[in-house]
Amino acid sequence: MDKSINIFEISNFLFSKWKSLSLVIIIAVVISLTYGFLKPNIYRASIVIAPIENQNTVSRFMPSNLSGFASFAGINASESEVSKSIMLEATLRSRSFFQNIFENPYFAPRLFAYKTYNSTSKEIVIDSSIFNTDSAEWLEKPNVEIYHENFLDDLTFNHNLRTGIITISYDHVSPYFAAEFLQHAILVADSKLRAEKLITTESNISFLNKQLNMYENVETKEAISLLIQSEIEQKMLAEINENYSFKVIDEIYVPESKTYPSRALILIVGTFLITFIYIIFMTINFIYNHRK
Repeated sequence: MDKSINIFEISNFLFSKWKSLSLVIIIAVVISLTYGFLKPNIYRASIVIAPIENQNTVSRFMPSNLSGFASFAGINASESEVSKSIMLEATLRSRSFFQNIFENPYFAPRLFAYKTYNSTSKEIVIDSSIFNTDSAEWLEKPNVEIYHENFLDDLTFNHNLRTGIITISYDHVSPYFAAEFLQHAILVADSKLRAEKLITTESNISFLNKQLNMYENVETKEAISLLIQSEIEQKMLAEINENYSFKVIDEIYVPESKTYPSRALILIVGTFLITFIYIIFMTINFIYNHRK
């Protein structure tokens, strides 16, 4: 007895089950819509920045032998403009920077202990089972490593390799907090880099002044003096510039439209997957019963 099955038999069988198939499609639509609307809206605040060009005029005319001496002494006589933007990103991603954010009683609970966002009052509702806002204490022992990973998932960097322009973004349920936090994070990271640069230049100037008194050769003294002048100029630029490591191309603004989820996409994909799985299940069941 031939028990082979062709595509037409399967099609006829599925067509005969159109009522149950229609019911499954309706259920799939309801499940997909429910899932989509249970997902909170996520807003993305962004800032577009460019590296600050190297304005150190002294280093441009520095002899090659002097640059070698500066490198030997551990002094960067020609600071790279690219390194500043790289250091800014590295600082924002670093564990030490995150630790400072995590210890901030204002930002930490709004980053990691929020329950929902009230779009009417524009307030973030903190989950009282995780964080006590009155005492500013965590009620559950926080896993800092996991929180750091979640933080990096929400913080994104897009580089334009041709122009060097960087777009830094942060995602959050509150559009206002996303913009506020991104502004705070970038300013804190930039201030940290500025402070480190000032400490380095002060140390270099002190070292070079000591070296200046050790040599009697006129050319050597002139070379060291040029290095000191370079360090003083870098120190001055670090102090007077509003932003040390970058210049703003496009300011941070409060996003008006959500970035995700795409509920239409969830509806389409969810309905298709559930319906497809049901069709596969019915087909396998039909083939199995047919061949028994």
